[in-house]
Amino acid sequence: MKTQNNKSNQISNKGVNIRKKIVKEDSENIKNFFLKILIVVIIYLIFAYFYNYFLGNTSKRSAQMGVSDSNILTIISQSVALPAGIPEFYRVDKQTELAAKDSFYKNASEGDILVYFDQSKKGIIYNNTEKRVRYIGDYTLNQAFK
Repeated sequence: MKTQNNKSNQISNKGVNIRKKIVKEDSENIKNFFLKILIVVIIYLIFAYFYNYFLGNTSKRSAQMGVSDSNILTIISQSVALPAGIPEFYRVDKQTELAAKDSFYKNASEGDILVYFDQSKKGIIYNNTEKRVRYIGDYTLNQAFK
């Protein structure tokens, strides 16, 4: 009888040890899972910060300001010949910072629209309030950030 009790105690102790081991492994797996999630979130936040830092100064589309791209091109083409290429439209934000980095922006104002032609490497600063072109010149997109 004593041997049977010892065997059942040993089996019981092995079961408890196995359960403890499983619980310990599960908690480690959960910790590893949340650690991986945390790393992904941190990488995403870093990427979002740098994306906003480098591209956020001129990233708002003119369409978000209630002005269609084709209307802007029509108005600009009435006063100057449009450069070659497909135009890209950006809103100028933080003009003083941009002007300090690149003289292209010295005649721009907050809210002006940058129309960029990649093929010809030309940029046009257009003021929608005054309906006039403020500046036209050679430009490489994001050169202010280099």
